[in-house]
This record gives sequence, C-alpha cells and structure tokens, in this order.
Amino acid sequence: MDPVYMEAFVIADIEKKILGYWSWHMEMETSVMRYYQSALKGKWPGWQVVHLANNMYDAEPLMGIDYVALQQSPKPDVLDANLITGDPVNDEWPNGLFVIKEHGKIYVVESHNVTVEDVIRYGEAAISQLKARPAIPLPIEGETRTLDHLLIDVDNKILILDTSEFGLYKHADRQWPNYIFKMGKIGYLAMLEAGDISTVGLEMPQQKIIDSFNHISNARKDDAAEILNVEAKVAHSVFYDVTPTDTFLPKKAEPKPVAIQERLSDAAPTTIGKPKRPADKTSFAQKIIQWWKRLTN
Repeated sequence: MDPVYMEAFVIADIEKKILGYWSWHMEMETSVMRYYQSALKGKWPGWQVVHLANNMYDAEPLMGIDYVALQQSPKPDVLDANLITGDPVNDEWPNGLFVIKEHGKIYVVESHNVTVEDVIRYGEAAISQLKARPAIPLPIEGETRTLDHLLIDVDNKILILDTSEFGLYKHADRQWPNYIFKMGKIGYLAMLEAGDISTVGLEMPQQKIIDSFNHISNARKDDAAEILNVEAKVAHSVFYDVTPTDTFLPKKAEPKPVAIQERLSDAAPTTIGKPKRPADKTSFAQKIIQWWKRLTN
C-alpha cells in the first residue's frame, strides 16, 4: 500500500499462537485498552495477545515479510514560520494537546489548527511558540478535547507521540536531532506515564471503563447487516479492481521508530472515555455506503 492507508489489521499465527491487532476504531483511552486487552486474553487461552501500538511497523515482524521498506513515505510539508504563533486561540475545536515538561514543570496547551504532526515537522523552535499559548490544567483521562496528544520532555530530550503515523519518525530525526522520538497508540494516560508524569487522580472511573468496553465489544447487528448488503452489491465495482501480488522485493535498510514500552498484553484492567473515532477518518465501509447512495439516487 503506497502510501499506507489501513483502518485495521489482525494476524493470527496458528503455529506460534500469536494474535496481533490494531484498529482506528479502538483508538481510545489507556484504561479501556488495558481492560479490553485483559478480556481478550481470556478469549484466546494459551495465545500471546499483542496490541500493535505502532501499526504496520509492529505487524511486519509477525508477517515475516519486508512490508515497511516497500512503502513510500509522505513528502515533507513546507511549513509557515508563523504556523504556531499565528494559530488562533479557539476553545471550541482544539486540534492537538501538547504536554511540555521543562525544568521539572508541566506546561499544557491546546492548538486550534496546528496538528501534532505539524509541530514535529516544524522542529524544536515550536516549543517556545507553544509555550506562548494560554496554559490549561492537565486534563483527566477521557476528557482531552482532541484525539491527538504529544508530550515534549525538554529536560530529557524525548518526544512521545500517542499515535503511529507512517514515516513521521523521519521528520523527527531531521527536525529534532537531539531528541529521542517515541510513538505508538497507547492512550493519553500511558503517554504521561512514559514521560514520568504522575497520573494519580487522572484515571477514569471504573464504570466508564466498563461502559466503553461494552460499547466496542457488542456488535451492532443493524449496522453490520447494512454494510454486508451494500458490500454484496458493489463487490465487482471499481473499488475491488486491484491486481494482488505475492511478490516482495529484497528488504532495503529502513530504520524503525522507537516504540513506547507499554506492555498492554500484560496489563491488568485498570481504571478512558467512550471510544471516539477521528472525525476526519471515514471507514471504508462508510465510503462504500455513501458511494452506493449517490449512485442509486
């Protein structure tokens, strides 16, 4: 896939008894991810259950093929020098949450139009610009107003991104040469923990965790039936006019990002919000439904 655009992935290695997975639909809070992981292990007794926090980077070794090296990394954007200072302060629709740790103090800000990817591509100069924005209290788990979180540890020269963006580590190497860059979808709370920030009192209530778990684990039959009906009608459309290949070229030297060491497979249920889907990411099935409705109308 060039560039990589995939909403979910599951691999079951029957011989080694390893189950690996990740999904946009499960981009949720740390406590819910841990609770789900613990429950999932009960469904797969005797298996090693692995949440692939770095998506296809983590999936490649399990597949046993040279997948990542064959992908085209996104081209770098040319960013405006006033990208952050000119970003309006708007309390309604924040686009990124930034936690800056410097001189032992924590400074938390939100952005309006600027994304966490923009800041990483911009470089270290973004720190002073971010700190010029109004500070907010450290949010409680499940109450961050954006899905995108970035922790900048100035004291220890570490960037921790609570998501996995293909090719982004290359920008981090260029723009943050003195920093270690870690990324992986582990949730807001685990991101703070990885940065040695106390999360006491920030955990989500247990009942909210259970409610979120029930929401993602109970299939919605009506939605599933509609998707299957539409997929059956368009099974031979241009959406599937693709020639598959089983040929993978020799692997090129390709550095991998440093993953956040969050052992979700061993984590016990703990005490974040109801799972939220990124507003700008429409599922493939939804795209098919939208296309079919336009066609039939």
